[in-house]
Amino acid sequence: MAERTSSGLVFGFTRFYPLVKHSELRPNDSSEVAVGEYAQVSRLDWLREAIPWPRRREPDVVPFAELVLAHYFRQLEVYQGGTYGGPQEELYQAKLKAFIATNGRIVESYWCTREPSGVAVTERRQRSWRRLWVAQSIVTFHSETDWVTAACPAVADQVYACRALAVKVGEVLRGTGELVAMQWLVTSVERLLGLVDQAERPVDDKLVKQVVAASQDSLREIRRYYDRAAANQARLVYFQVMMRGATPR
Repeated sequence: MAERTSSGLVFGFTRFYPLVKHSELRPNDSSEVAVGEYAQVSRLDWLREAIPWPRRREPDVVPFAELVLAHYFRQLEVYQGGTYGGPQEELYQAKLKAFIATNGRIVESYWCTREPSGVAVTERRQRSWRRLWVAQSIVTFHSETDWVTAACPAVADQVYACRALAVKVGEVLRGTGELVAMQWLVTSVERLLGLVDQAERPVDDKLVKQVVAASQDSLREIRRYYDRAAANQARLVYFQVMMRGATPR
């Protein structure tokens, strides 16, 4: 027997909900209810409705630009006051905690002192319900450098080249190879930011060319490492698929 409730039909432990069309419920006033007018959602929906499951509060999402700006103001406060623990320190720690809660631990970072700019790599561990025994590592490259590189286009272009390669690394590589390549990219950007952040203004063109050339050489090495790591990873995936297909079921 089917029990008709205000929210739908109940057959045993299975609940059927009325289908919605054009934001209105389909009318059905006959004594016999057509099952086609109802959609089965889940056998456990009644349990979810009956028990008020505690929901974890989602952490505040803090963009890397906000964290960089908070770090810059905090450093100014430290330089001027000579001590930690001021209002800007509390704000920075709050932003840092929220940023880590969303993106994971900061593996490598560089913070400029002249302007609010910086670069960082984070790593977050995530488990899938399909493979609870294996934690997947999610590595992300973060950079905000427009403030400090505004007066030096050659350095800005090279930083963008590093960011573009970081996108490829993040989408293709996994595991140790991804983490190594990302940290390598951070060290390349550090050299560029260190030039425009510490050198006297205006920056000497000859020095800029030397640093940019050295960064280009480093970027070529990273690309070669990326190509080898991607090829090895592809062969590993191919081998795993072959073994899975050869395993008797």
